[in-house]
Amino acid sequence: FYTNLAAATPERLDRLTGFAKLAEIQISLYGADEAGFTAMTRRPAGQFQRLLANLDHLAARLPDWHDRPKLGLVLRVGDGFRLENWTGNLADRALHLRDRYGIDLSMDTEYDDWGGEIAAAEVADLGITLRPGRAIHHQGACIKALGQVLVKADGSVDACACRDSRNQLGLGQLGEQSLDQILSWANPRYRTLLEGMGRGNFPETCRKCSVYRSVHDPRWARGRDDVMALEQALALIGK
Repeated sequence: FYTNLAAATPERLDRLTGFAKLAEIQISLYGADEAGFTAMTRRPAGQFQRLLANLDHLAARLPDWHDRPKLGLVLRVGDGFRLENWTGNLADRALHLRDRYGIDLSMDTEYDDWGGEIAAAEVADLGITLRPGRAIHHQGACIKALGQVLVKADGSVDACACRDSRNQLGLGQLGEQSLDQILSWANPRYRTLLEGMGRGNFPETCRKCSVYRSVHDPRWARGRDDVMALEQALALIGK
């Protein structure tokens, strides 16, 4: 489960504690302070204040949240940022969660151009460097279509939680089908997508993607214990 926590409410956060099958929550922190947040997200300062309040509420719930999922904070900042020099109201909260409750805190300074949709001039004031995705060689289906699908707030299910801003990878709609029916070889949309990738026929969104990872490339799986063989994954979806 991925969130920027800015749109959450205390009530919604409380509901998360009752989700027994929730394995992991990753919270993206855009910018190191209020100025960075508003510059990067182009959202009002009020949303940053809501983020701070939600982090406070999360910290208050953690002592009584037994069997909680893995929690992580990912700070998305510019090239010149140094974590050891980080101060301010957001830093106070994030470092408290890390030091008091063992929440993983990492930072991300690598960004791609979303298949050419973002120009360098658009992010020049953010101090970040864009990486083009078109130079990456594509061979075989992407692991994200098998293990990182996206369930949106409206119940639509997308084959990729990373880059499908144009809704080219839609698989189905919850309410019309169950999730296991949507993520099944019997679903023509899903089957056609995976078979097409296997033949080298990638949707435009995938061809331009810099976070593509082939199911045939073992490097991404090194050091991980949550990986299964491709044959196991295909059997799981009913091929």
